[in-house]
Amino acid sequence: MKFRKLLFFMLLFTILTACGSSSASFHPVEWAGTYAGAHGTVMTLASDGKARIGHAASDENVDTDSSWALSDDTITVHCKAGGYNISANTRLQSDGILLFKSEEPTWDPEPFLRISEASTVLSKDDHLAILEDIDFNIEGVPSHESTGWDASSYTTAAVGGIEFHVPEYYQLQSSSDSSMSYAFKDKDGVVVLFNISITGSALSDEDFRKEKYRIQNDFMKELGVNGHRIMDAGNCRIAGFQSRLFTFFADTAQDGQNHVRTAFINNTQSGKCVSVCLLQNLDSLYDYVEDFNTIIETAAAS
Repeated sequence: MKFRKLLFFMLLFTILTACGSSSASFHPVEWAGTYAGAHGTVMTLASDGKARIGHAASDENVDTDSSWALSDDTITVHCKAGGYNISANTRLQSDGILLFKSEEPTWDPEPFLRISEASTVLSKDDHLAILEDIDFNIEGVPSHESTGWDASSYTTAAVGGIEFHVPEYYQLQSSSDSSMSYAFKDKDGVVVLFNISITGSALSDEDFRKEKYRIQNDFMKELGVNGHRIMDAGNCRIAGFQSRLFTFFADTAQDGQNHVRTAFINNTQSGKCVSVCLLQNLDSLYDYVEDFNTIIETAAAS
């Protein structure tokens, strides 16, 4: 009898231990809800394991049959329509922002912020309105020495109906009515690139509100990067016009590892969409992003 009791308790202990150490997937309420991504992707994770994923600016190509689960501190979403998974490590969240990655090459790493604890299916207009008020920031730019630029000392560049104050240390490489390109070699000989150009016609304010995420994503792909991820992104007004300002990490075959800081300005006054772009190599000595922000702050309609 004692042997049977001992066997029973050993079996019970084994079962309980196995249950306690299990990494089986589940759907905790703490991670269920509605998420907005820096690329304009919107995702809902329901407490029953169902998921819905699409783009805020479109009601088309919405995957309503996806699923999700949490296992070993990792949220995995199975995108059924695309046939691949995206995942984020909950331990690596920054200020509530989760970075979703995938082995699928068509999926670019995208930070998501939970905007609601409810798994609500919102209209695209509601999603766009919510995205207007979100600033994503999952990693700061590298801590480099300041250039010490005196903002009162500058050259003027006017492109697409907007005037910019450009630091005098930049050397003009090429100039036209639609583009001005600059370069600078810092003390370590690393080349930093700065460009202002017209990227197309301005959109109506409403259309720019919908299209700026696509413009942002297309720009990153057209840069020819091998891999990238948004570091920060947000909506703002530059020179009085609707704008999109973002920074991303780019690993290019030609220029190595870089931080790219970009602003798209929808100049409805001149009818031109103007881009301002800084490419700062990770090995550069100075922090050119700080100066870039000053250039943006001083921009004015010409």
